[in-house]
Amino acid sequence: MYAYNGIKNKDENNCFINSLLQSFAHLAPVREFLLSKTYKHKCNSPCLPCEITTVLVGILYSSSSISSTSIRAALVHVSNSSTFFYQERACVIEAYEFILKYYHSLHIEDIILSLTDTMIEKNKNKVDVMEDDIQIVENKNYTNEYDICIEENKDYVNVKEKDIFIEENKNKVDVSEGYDDKDTKNKKNNDEIGVNEEDCGGNCFGHQNFGFITKMMGRSCCSGEYCQDNILSSLNVCGENFVKHFKAFGEESGLENVLSSVVEAESSNSFYKKCTCGEKYLVKRFISTFPKILTISILWNDPNLKNSHIFLPIINSQINLSKILPCTESNSNCIYHFKGFIFFSRFFKHYMSVFFDESKMEWTYFSDSKTISSKHWKLVVTGLKIFQVTPAMLFYERG
Repeated sequence: MYAYNGIKNKDENNCFINSLLQSFAHLAPVREFLLSKTYKHKCNSPCLPCEITTVLVGILYSSSSISSTSIRAALVHVSNSSTFFYQERACVIEAYEFILKYYHSLHIEDIILSLTDTMIEKNKNKVDVMEDDIQIVENKNYTNEYDICIEENKDYVNVKEKDIFIEENKNKVDVSEGYDDKDTKNKKNNDEIGVNEEDCGGNCFGHQNFGFITKMMGRSCCSGEYCQDNILSSLNVCGENFVKHFKAFGEESGLENVLSSVVEAESSNSFYKKCTCGEKYLVKRFISTFPKILTISILWNDPNLKNSHIFLPIINSQINLSKILPCTESNSNCIYHFKGFIFFSRFFKHYMSVFFDESKMEWTYFSDSKTISSKHWKLVVTGLKIFQVTPAMLFYERG
């Protein structure tokens, strides 16, 4: 049984971090991944993954509330963005997306370091580095007693201060060994961390837990070939559109119908392409890979919208993703159960969260270090109306 402690926030405006960490602690696949997964990385202080793990352990096992100040410091350090500066108000969705991208880049770095080690291991019979001398075993007939001529291997080894660095070939690492991607390239610009799904084999923190892949499919009338392309997607909807469609459907419609209507209105789930003969054929989007966690991010143009909470009663205990987006898998893989959500309280002027504790079979409000528990969802909804909430992120777990 986990403690699920609150998180301190002493006039630091860290409520967005605190709410997001509560979601990580309460979602089983995410919690297990963060507590068990280790990466090869340069652990500079403050280190974002190390600080997240430390605070997460505190939420789960500490006897009292802990602080998330170290995570704020790490966000400032690694993002180089004014968005997360100390005491600045920040958007929880922006923090969520940045953390997923950061873990993705960390996973790619881990792959490259591992494969670099593998290349060095494979080439250890070619190169024997001994203190100040380099002996080329396979090319020993081309070396003399005094001179070392590294010709054929100069692109593989660059010796500096007794360390081996693969410099000219760092972009030539074959990531396809052990991974599905056949054409992976390192991006030289460290600011660009948005690489595609195949680069990490779908195994990074974000892709494994939150990302689902949509596949664009359509058949040419002449060649009979299918147009197919995998796109990493997330379910982001406009809050004002959500309220608009809710009013059109009514409270009895359920979350699935409202979401389906909003997604269809906001995104291009189908379009036409031209065949070689000039005729058009329809290309449709299907979900091909389902995430462990379905995150519905609700973006508001006006977070102080007074009726933003009106659709709370239609939040289903479970939803079928195939009723929101067309999918290629059986319906049994599309069922997601509601675990909680993050919201902005217009009354308290900060982010709060509500999550379900399965061990105690009760819902818990988290307002930084303060917690309130209730066993009945209807009472939770009543309290949320008093808090004047604007929903920001809804979390559903598959299975």
